[in-house]
Amino acid sequence: MSRVRKNKCPRCGNPVEKDWKFCPECEISLSEGVCPACGKPVEPEWKLCPFCGRKLERQAKASGMKNTGQGQAVFEEPVTGIRFVYIEGGRFEMGDFYREGAPDEVPVHAVALDGFYMAAYQVTQEQWSRVTKENPSHFRGEDLPVEQVTWHAAKKFAERLSRISDSGFMFDLPSEAQWEYAARGGGLKQRWAGRGSVEQLGWIDENSDGHTHPVGLKQPNSIGLYDMSGNVWEWCRDDYLAEAYKQHRTENPVVSANGSEKVLRGGAWHLDAWSARCCRRFSLDPGLTGPGVGLRLMAVRME
Repeated sequence: MSRVRKNKCPRCGNPVEKDWKFCPECEISLSEGVCPACGKPVEPEWKLCPFCGRKLERQAKASGMKNTGQGQAVFEEPVTGIRFVYIEGGRFEMGDFYREGAPDEVPVHAVALDGFYMAAYQVTQEQWSRVTKENPSHFRGEDLPVEQVTWHAAKKFAERLSRISDSGFMFDLPSEAQWEYAARGGGLKQRWAGRGSVEQLGWIDENSDGHTHPVGLKQPNSIGLYDMSGNVWEWCRDDYLAEAYKQHRTENPVVSANGSEKVLRGGAWHLDAWSARCCRRFSLDPGLTGPGVGLRLMAVRME
């Protein structure tokens, strides 16, 4: 008879045994006083591991941030109330590792990203209205994701919020690489944004009943981000290039090629599960939009 697993990983929620030292799902250390990267002993007050240079999760407490219980530092932007989750930087294999997508999703290639903050939810209509004093959405509701937003309007929203917020952060649309890394819980090998079926994780054509839904009703991914599969498409900073993955630089890639279209990620309420895959790339003229097009912000500390 097997033992009953009562403990959960503090980062991804995967069931773990009491005597396990590492989580087999997200590979974080389950031992107190041990670096999750190299396994060497560290002191409680250290912010960096002296052996491998890894930023230690204790930094969340040192900086005054709250902790979600998943090992992630979070902050709430004061003007809009948008909640941001810190995503530790790292290296991952970007692209369609399942080999079930479109030609522009390959080759799978290594990408290294610096740490950044990502909004836990898609921008809602209430949050959008606080900054712009307007609501362009087709489906109306304060907690529904704002939609019918062009790329230009999304960028202006981020830029204006950076000016009026006294949070000490700069806001922007995520790069395509940042988006995929965040959706996959820090680069985990996942088809959709989280563990479970796509219906458990997001709103698509099979379960949406023909409209958007309030953010945060579905199951989050392993780092506490919601609706990264389905509900509305999310604009990225990058220009769209079909051959982008053959041109990406290894560190912090962002495609800026004066292209005629911008990248969208995540799928939407009126599309199928295939479109909600973490690796799915879509594109649209930055001046066009629709009732399935919204946004999610990322943030970095101002220098």
